[in-house]
Amino acid sequence: MVYWITTSYPLCWKRREWWLTGDYQLGELADYAEGFVVAHVDSGTCFDLSYKETAENILQIEIPYSLLPSLIAAQGDQPPLAERYRVPEKYLLKPECDVNSSHPVQVATTTEPPPISALELPQPEASALTPSNVRNTPLQILFGHDAVRQNPLYWEPTNTAKFMNTNTGIIGTMGTGKTQFTKSLVTQLMRNQSYNVDGKPIGLLIFDYKSDYVDDAFLEATGAKRYQLSLLPYNPLSLFGDMPMLPRHTAMAFAETMGKAYNLGVKQRMKLVTLIMECYDLAGIVPHDRSTWNRVAPTIEDVWQQYLAQEKVDEDSLYAALYNLAGFQIFETDPEKMTSLYDLVDGVTVIELAGYPSEIQNLVVALTTGSFFMRRCKSVGNRRCEVIIAS
Repeated sequence: MVYWITTSYPLCWKRREWWLTGDYQLGELADYAEGFVVAHVDSGTCFDLSYKETAENILQIEIPYSLLPSLIAAQGDQPPLAERYRVPEKYLLKPECDVNSSHPVQVATTTEPPPISALELPQPEASALTPSNVRNTPLQILFGHDAVRQNPLYWEPTNTAKFMNTNTGIIGTMGTGKTQFTKSLVTQLMRNQSYNVDGKPIGLLIFDYKSDYVDDAFLEATGAKRYQLSLLPYNPLSLFGDMPMLPRHTAMAFAETMGKAYNLGVKQRMKLVTLIMECYDLAGIVPHDRSTWNRVAPTIEDVWQQYLAQEKVDEDSLYAALYNLAGFQIFETDPEKMTSLYDLVDGVTVIELAGYPSEIQNLVVALTTGSFFMRRCKSVGNRRCEVIIAS
C-alpha cells in the first residue's frame, strides 16, 4: 500500500471516481520513498512522531497512539495534518514531480504549504488577583510543551480535582536540564503565589547539594534567603505541639534520625535519648508538665557537653556523630538568635549542603524535614508550603 502525503485532500476526493476505476499504474518518484509503513505505537517511550527511511527506501512512520483520536476527528478549523504533525518537507509532493514509469502517470498536484510559524504560547500571568478571583483561578506552573502539538503543559499543585497527589519528582540523566527546570518551577511559584489557595504566600525549602541554587540571578529572581551549614538559626530539639510526653517523643525522633544517618545501634540510640532527656530536665522542662514546655529547649551543644560530662566517654559511633554535629556548629547555640523553623521558611529558603560529608548532609536534611513536617501538620490554617530537595 502506498500512502500519498499531500496537503490537497479535497483535490484527491473530487477525483474519487477516477481512483476507483483502477485505470492507472504506480510509478516511482525520483528521490522519494517507494512506500510507507504507518504504525500507531502504544508505548511510554514513543511521545513524538518519528520518520525513518529503511535501506529498502521505505518510510517508517511511528505515531504515538494517543494521537489517533485527533487524526480521525480533526476539526475543520485546524491546520492540515502535514503541518500539524510536522511532516518533513521532502515528503510533501509538489507540482511537476519527475515520474519514472513505462507509462505516463498523472501526478496530483499539491499546493505549497505555508511555512509553519513559531507558535506564540500563553505564559502564566503574574498579576495580583482580587480575593474573589483567587479562589476560582488555580495556581498554574508552565512545565513545558507537548512535543507533537506544542500545546502548553501546566502543573496545578493546588487543583486536587486535576491532581489528587501533587508530589512531583524531576528525573533525568546528566545534562538534561533538571536544575534549570527546577529553577523555572521555583521562580514561577513565587511570581504566581497570589493564585495560591486563598491567596496565601508560599514557602519553599531547598536543600542544595551542589550549590546550584545560590547564584545571584536565581537569588534575585526569587528573593531567596541563603544559609550555609553553620549556625542554622533553628533548634531541632525545640518543642512544638501538645502531644502527651512531647519532650520524650522529640528526643526519640531525634535519636531515630541520628541512628539512621550514622548507623547507630539500639543501645546507642537509647543512650542518646537518655542524654537528651537529661538536658530537658536541666532546662526545667518536665515531660508530663505542659506548663514547662515553653521554656528554652536545650541545644545540640548542650547534649554534646552532657555526653562529655559522663564518667566514662566511649569513643564510638555515637561519639563520632555528636562530635561532628557539635564540632561543625551546624545549628545555632544562642537561643536569642534562634527562630521557628516554620517561620524561617518564608519565601524561598536555600540551605547549602555542598562540601560537607554525606552523613552530615543526610542528617541535616532528615532533622530539618522531620521537624518541619511535624510543625506543619500541627499548624492549622497556616500557609501551604512546598518542600523541594535538590540533589
